[in-house]
Amino acid sequence: MAAEVIRVLLVEDNPGDARLLREALGEARGHYFHLEVAYKLSKGLERQAEGGIDVVLLDLSLPDSQGLETLSRWREQAPLTPVLVLTGHHDEDAGLRAVRLGAQDYLVKGQISGPALARSIRYGLERHRGLGGAAGAGLPMERSLDGGRVWGFVGAKGGVGATTVALNVAAALAQQGRRVVAIELVSFPAAFAFHLRATPGETLRSLLDRDLRQVTAAELGKHLFRCEFGLPVLFGPQRAQESQPLEAAEVETVVRAAQGAADEVVLDLPRAGSQTCGAALGHCGLVTLVFNQDPVSHRAAKAALELLRCRGFENGRVRPVAVGVQEAAGVETELGTPLAGCVPPAAAACLAAIKAGAPLVVSQPSSPAAVALQDLARRLASG
Repeated sequence: MAAEVIRVLLVEDNPGDARLLREALGEARGHYFHLEVAYKLSKGLERQAEGGIDVVLLDLSLPDSQGLETLSRWREQAPLTPVLVLTGHHDEDAGLRAVRLGAQDYLVKGQISGPALARSIRYGLERHRGLGGAAGAGLPMERSLDGGRVWGFVGAKGGVGATTVALNVAAALAQQGRRVVAIELVSFPAAFAFHLRATPGETLRSLLDRDLRQVTAAELGKHLFRCEFGLPVLFGPQRAQESQPLEAAEVETVVRAAQGAADEVVLDLPRAGSQTCGAALGHCGLVTLVFNQDPVSHRAAKAALELLRCRGFENGRVRPVAVGVQEAAGVETELGTPLAGCVPPAAAACLAAIKAGAPLVVSQPSSPAAVALQDLARRLASG
């Protein structure tokens, strides 16, 4: 069967960047990309109006338009064609803002390999088709993958306890008799091993250092650490040289394998705006956003909620959890949305749990924080 032809319009004024992108697409396998280049926004819109373009790669800095105004002008005149914006490596914030304005994704120049570019284009097309080509819609986040449910746990910022919450919820689910696997989709330093006082022999990186076609549920099983309390864990990177963002295909491969091995897949994710988190969110049916009481965390939580909503998560699929908080009422008012739960202050108990090498719900199941985490697991599971 002949490969599908995907017609790509690149709107880019730098001939060198255009050449590199053309060469990158030439490396792609399984699809044939027909690339056309326009060096101004006006010329790109003229070509778009002629029809026959499947997807647009749009540089935000052009001779006749600059910044997010470029995307706004494009979408005003060509709202039904999916757009992936191109940014410089110092301007990823513009890429995130572009997603909020309706772009399917953003790509950072100088960090685009051929396979990654091809996957981004195909995923952008799939997301757009899944929306029926609707203009201005966010990205649909729930894929039709077979197997277990996928739960993402995201911290509003670093140090709020997202890993602790994810690990405890996964352990509570395992204690309920569910088939669960917990996976650290994070960069170095990963924290599961610290919490469990474990020395990983196999990690996420050792799993992915092979042909992705070999990463099956059975292969994943060989890389899992099985805790004494019944929770299988895939540890994240343990060495600095293993620290690198995961490509979308790697994330999808790991999630598919995990769904084949478990009924519930718990993902400990990096910050909401990161490349790895963005790739993982597309597989999550539910996202738990973890934050704490300080004003910086509250502000970060509001920004993360906005980003998640722009990416297609309705309120019912985002479950905020406040850590170090006794009562939900005031926090809910400030955040503007109901909480899935509150975990009371438990610094000493968490330290004791780390020394014991077992989550709170296992090592101190009757403590107030553990009870709150067990209740949270039940609520999330029933939702």
